[in-house]
Amino acid sequence: MTTAAEENELSRVLFHYDFTPAHIEQRNSIIKIETFRGIFALKGTPMSASKQQSFLAARNALTSRSLSALPILPNKYGDHFINSESQCYYLMPWINETTTDLHVKYERLIDAAAALHSGTVQTVRKNKEETETFYQQIMDRWQRRKEFYERFADFAEHRIYPSPFEQYYLTTFVQLMREHEQMKNVLDQWSQANAESEEDRIVLCHRQLLPEHLLIENEQNYLISLEHVQPDRPASDLVFLLKRANKDLRFDEEQCHQMIQRYLSQFPLSSQERLLLRGMIHQTNEFHQILVDYIERTDRTGDITFVERWSKTLSVFEGIYHLDKVLDQTEEPGQSKSTP
Repeated sequence: MTTAAEENELSRVLFHYDFTPAHIEQRNSIIKIETFRGIFALKGTPMSASKQQSFLAARNALTSRSLSALPILPNKYGDHFINSESQCYYLMPWINETTTDLHVKYERLIDAAAALHSGTVQTVRKNKEETETFYQQIMDRWQRRKEFYERFADFAEHRIYPSPFEQYYLTTFVQLMREHEQMKNVLDQWSQANAESEEDRIVLCHRQLLPEHLLIENEQNYLISLEHVQPDRPASDLVFLLKRANKDLRFDEEQCHQMIQRYLSQFPLSSQERLLLRGMIHQTNEFHQILVDYIERTDRTGDITFVERWSKTLSVFEGIYHLDKVLDQTEEPGQSKSTP
């Protein structure tokens, strides 16, 4: 799209709000619009009609809770969305954040996840065939990655002069495979427990619970970017959120306990849901991506960068062990662990 075409598109959208902008500024995916009626944020993103309905359902689920969705302002025709050939536009008030502290942000994101999940939860009859397919797809990917890791280890081991990264990979290979095996062990337990259950819980998941998607203005918290919400198991949101929080904050065991209990106090998980969450947090996606990047690199002198990336990822995974331990020790509501 040309610049002229972009300007024409924006003018068409603003016509629906009867805006005469005094100043327009692009802020990443948001357009900041200053008018005599106030300051607004306009976002354009691909969003189907069904996604628009899920967006509004998620927003309604957060209404009247301590964490709210940022209001979507209707245009002069009463519509919340304006659709073009490739984009869907919606307008929000501009929020001037009063805190960007990461610890506070992640605490509020946990609250946001619990509010969204509890406000949209549905108990459905379990489709055993779909559940088995889901499990088999995960296991197939697990096996492919196991073979990929092993092939690279074999390649590096038989090199006469292995590179610095290849040497480091070999020294950490056992730790990588232990993490990979733990994922399979826990998901096997989940699959066995699932075979005995007839019901499942589905919630609307945000799918991008990031600090930049939560705005804090004084005592009010706003969850934004709801266009990617879709029905899924709670673990889908929590894996993303907890792994990202661990990466940014580097959890110790007490911090893990506080973060998980903050969520569970608002939306308790069953033993099966916790098993799925435990299994999924052991995914080795980060290691896999580093290895792919290393193999496909064009600069053959950048080994130190890959060693640093691998080392940093290993250190982040120390927090994963804490998360797994806390989740394993967490009791399901109405149950208590037997005392020997």
